[in-house]
Amino acid sequence: MKIIILVMWLTLLIIISAGCSFVPAAPENAAMQLESFNWIKTDEGDGELGFSDGSFRLVDNKSGLSLKGRYEADENALTLYTEDCGTIVLPYTIEGEKLALCYHEKEIYFTKFDM
Repeated sequence: MKIIILVMWLTLLIIISAGCSFVPAAPENAAMQLESFNWIKTDEGDGELGFSDGSFRLVDNKSGLSLKGRYEADENALTLYTEDCGTIVLPYTIEGEKLALCYHEKEIYFTKFDM
């Protein structure tokens, strides 16, 4: 009887530990939070910003802008390396679900969404 109870407890511990291992870790800093999500343009929802494997894609359907290339992110700025426009440095802030990118004293707002 003790062996059956021991086996049941071990099985339960394995199931619980396996379930916990699938919970994604929360982003540690702003750069990781920026890269962990895709972002949709807030004002009209007519654009998006996404990251994958060290690459980015920025689309604004209203203006017809479409940029892609490599990027680097730190706590304060997103640096985009594009073939069409060269290097672009965009200071950013993240507050909750909102991302604000700054460019030439203007801000573009995005809201995060999971794919």
